[in-house]
Amino acid sequence: MTRAECRWCDADEDLVLIGVIERGSSAAGGIYACGTCRARHRVRPISEVTESGPGRITYHGGMR
Repeated sequence: MTRAECRWCDADEDLVLIGVIERGSSAAGGIYACGTCRARHRVRPISEVTESGPGRITYHGGMR
């Protein structure tokens, strides 16, 4: 198992999943951010992403 790190600063504490890398029909990995970088880059946890219809996803801040 690989260790998760913040996408920007390589921190390994206070991480939250902010994105998923998909390969084919399955998830291949995740993108994580620490609290400091989430605030600095204005990203939110993927758990706050809402589906807004077929094939559409609305992101509530940050990475698009």
